[in-house]
Amino acid sequence: MELTAYQGIGIIITVTALVSFINKRFFGLHPTIGVMLAGLAVALVLMIAGYFDPRFPATATKWMQGLQFNELVLNCMLGFLLFSGSLHVDLNMLKRRGWPIGVFALAGVVGTAFIIAFVLHALSNVFGLGLSFLHCLLFGALISPTDPIAVLAILRQVGAPKDLEIDISGESLFNDGIGVVMFLVVVRLITGQGVSVPSVMGLFVVEAAGGIGLGVVYGYLGSRLIRQAGEARVGVLITLAIASGGFLLANALHTSGALAMVVAGVLVGNHENWLNRHARKELDDFWEVVDEVGNAILFVLVGLEVLVVSGELRPEWWKCVLGGSLAIPIVLLARAGSLVVPLSLLRLRWKFHHNTLAILTWGGLRGGLPFAMALCIPSISDQIQRFHVTRDRVLDRALVLTMTYSVVAFSIIVQGLTIKPLIRRAMAFEAGRK
Repeated sequence: MELTAYQGIGIIITVTALVSFINKRFFGLHPTIGVMLAGLAVALVLMIAGYFDPRFPATATKWMQGLQFNELVLNCMLGFLLFSGSLHVDLNMLKRRGWPIGVFALAGVVGTAFIIAFVLHALSNVFGLGLSFLHCLLFGALISPTDPIAVLAILRQVGAPKDLEIDISGESLFNDGIGVVMFLVVVRLITGQGVSVPSVMGLFVVEAAGGIGLGVVYGYLGSRLIRQAGEARVGVLITLAIASGGFLLANALHTSGALAMVVAGVLVGNHENWLNRHARKELDDFWEVVDEVGNAILFVLVGLEVLVVSGELRPEWWKCVLGGSLAIPIVLLARAGSLVVPLSLLRLRWKFHHNTLAILTWGGLRGGLPFAMALCIPSISDQIQRFHVTRDRVLDRALVLTMTYSVVAFSIIVQGLTIKPLIRRAMAFEAGRK
């Protein structure tokens, strides 16, 4: 049975609503964590049911593959989620913490990616995983961007300082664009498209600077149109146009749609005088619903994507399991290692809390973007036929998918469930020092 787009959307929304209600009614976990656990539980139930009737997991896996998770995230949901997430970022605070945020975003992606590449490549040689250095760097590039959704809600619950909140949210919003650019560069290297230093710089300028420039245009133009319209309903439509049409236009121009949405959201969200207070509240309420519903759907899909991962495990499944087990500590250590030196240098001028490194490391959760990028990796046959990659340079897609899913699941479930007591202890320790 083929699944149409409408049927797929209907099923996913229904599953999301059901698991969200169950989580709220019986478990009370943070929505992001609860819905992903529920999605993972549904996938595991289907896999167990497969022992009695193989049609259950086979049909569900076919449906999940038909949804094209990577296209859904990279070309649709990402624009809405980044725009809604940046609407409430304080521009004045962002300016004051601009240097730390920029350094954290750059080091948190590029530095983490290279540390992961060196360590993972060495361990790959030891355990026979068959990953080249470029393959390890590709995994580092796609797994480095962080997702602030769950952590920001917890920071607000425990009353964390505003500067810590803006450091984490600002870095997470901007490192998505950096991660995508680095991912594209490494893909070109692997497929032999001849990447040089000038071409890398040109790609970065077009993607990053172009995305930021478009975001400025979207932000100021959108703000003026909303102010002239003077109605919340029209404002909603204009912001929807930015998050959808603006995002698609940025990608069509080969600039970073992610950075364009972040900049546009910050500029639109900080123009306090373009709507009266009542209309502004209506617009904010609308985008809060979009943010919560979008993230709920996204993480239900992340939970269900274990069906796709399990379906791609090859006969040498032990390599995938070993790779996933190694990836989790490597990514955590790389995240800490990439931030420790920049943080130490920034402390010479900016004030940071004593446990900032621990919170930035353990609070660096991964969301749907890394998994969407991993799903963009073509199959082994496509790598050989379409991109003319020699067999000795072929990237094991199943292994990378397993490592990516392992890190994403661990970060959301384990780190997400334990970050709240960590932040509370950090805040208590900071208060005790004063």
